[in-house]
Amino acid sequence: MSWIILLFPFLLISALIVSSLIGRLIFRRRVAREVNGLFSAASPGSVVVSSDWQELPEPLQRYFRFVLPEGQARIGSARLKLAGMMRADKNKSWMKIESEEYVSCHPPGFIWHAVAKLLPLLWIEVCDCYYGGKGEMRVLLMSLKKLAASSGREMDQSSLLRWLSEAVMFPTALLPGEHLTWKPIDSKSAKAVVRNGELTASAIFYFDKRGAIRKVVTADKYRDFKGKPEKAVWIGYFHNYQRKSGILVPTEVGATWKLPRGNLNYARFKLVEIDYDQPFPY
Repeated sequence: MSWIILLFPFLLISALIVSSLIGRLIFRRRVAREVNGLFSAASPGSVVVSSDWQELPEPLQRYFRFVLPEGQARIGSARLKLAGMMRADKNKSWMKIESEEYVSCHPPGFIWHAVAKLLPLLWIEVCDCYYGGKGEMRVLLMSLKKLAASSGREMDQSSLLRWLSEAVMFPTALLPGEHLTWKPIDSKSAKAVVRNGELTASAIFYFDKRGAIRKVVTADKYRDFKGKPEKAVWIGYFHNYQRKSGILVPTEVGATWKLPRGNLNYARFKLVEIDYDQPFPY
């Protein structure tokens, strides 16, 4: 009987590990199905020509001349890998994150699948998506226990704004069209208005002398604060532009919430890999 008692903790841990691995497989299969659905709705476009941006505000004309090679086709979809760190609050520890993201440029949509490894056998899995005009976030401990879930109109709007701010990674999506219009501000900034269905939101893009987008600011985004959506100013930063598949994109990004109680720098990532118009999961 004593050997059974001694084996019980081992059997319990083994069962937990096996169930977590099965949960992870189920989670990833669901993500793969959603990615296939996202990509099936994405539509590639025609070759970009200079007349596509000649009527835009001057900093945007600089931007497209700077980042796009001659003869670049409009990107229909993108997939990318990012590695970095996130934290929920100033008093919280930074967590290492490895992630994959899949993007539809037209119509707007994305699926971000991330894993935060807390210990060798302890992890958090996240799926943040904007798909079919709806935003949703799922957070699970060891792919099994739900830690958080967000949806609703505030999430829809915030997710659409995430797609807009990340369009610097797939720049032809920033050309004007059915979902996007631009309003001039000055020689260093312009306002983007993004629409999808009944949703409308806006952000201000800031450009350097070469034309690179360095910062995006919006007051239309929501964050989770004690389980409730809180509207706050959000700032995205973009650095270290490098040429990927002929296109100049930032390879280092960061994000900050501007809050009354002090700014919260909560995310910083490096671009590991990016592919265009390869519409299938990694």
